[in-house]
Amino acid sequence: MNAPANLPRILLIDSNVYFSKRLSDALKQHGFDVVPSMQAAYALTMIERNIPAAIICATNLREMGAFEIAPILRADPKTAAPDRRRQRRRPGAARGLSSWLRRLR
Repeated sequence: MNAPANLPRILLIDSNVYFSKRLSDALKQHGFDVVPSMQAAYALTMIERNIPAAIICATNLREMGAFEIAPILRADPKTAAPDRRRQRRRPGAARGLSSWLRRLR
């Protein structure tokens, strides 16, 4: 099932099927195209093919969690933040995730 191209794509990486389904449904209701992944390695492959507008990743995945994925993405010029000041501001944490997600639309 493909969503319209104009919807912001969010990659959701979590091995908890129940949580992933609930969060995915909520994000879709708010106008996002959500791509779920249960494995970090598969998610990294998906990111190489199509860079999402945002990534929501669990920290407790078996093979690799958010704390291991973040440095990999920062090291790749295609996925690194273009402006280092944006990383220091931590937009999701500073103003709340919901306000940051509203800016993606």
